[in-house]
Amino acid sequence: MGVIVKLLLAFGAGWALLVGAQHLWTTAMVEQVAAAARQPAPLPQAPPVASIEINPEELRKALAPPQIDTREGERLGVESAARQIDMMRRNALSHVPVYGPNGLPRH
Repeated sequence: MGVIVKLLLAFGAGWALLVGAQHLWTTAMVEQVAAAARQPAPLPQAPPVASIEINPEELRKALAPPQIDTREGERLGVESAARQIDMMRRNALSHVPVYGPNGLPRH
């Protein structure tokens, strides 16, 4: 029975010392935070940053620019490709002899 009493007293004493140490540590930390809050700021406060004025219409144009009509360029590109094909076809045909209705080559 004496061992159990000693064991309970040891656990009780350990628990009391632990709670006391935690209380002392917490009190010391709270005092340090309060002392730091009472001291003046170490650096002067910076002036506020100047505000930026934004024109919403210019912002809207910058984010979604107006659509560019590309139909004219597409038309010119198609016509240019057709013209190149036509020139290649004519060039190829100029190297092939042309036969007349009688089966003889024409000059």
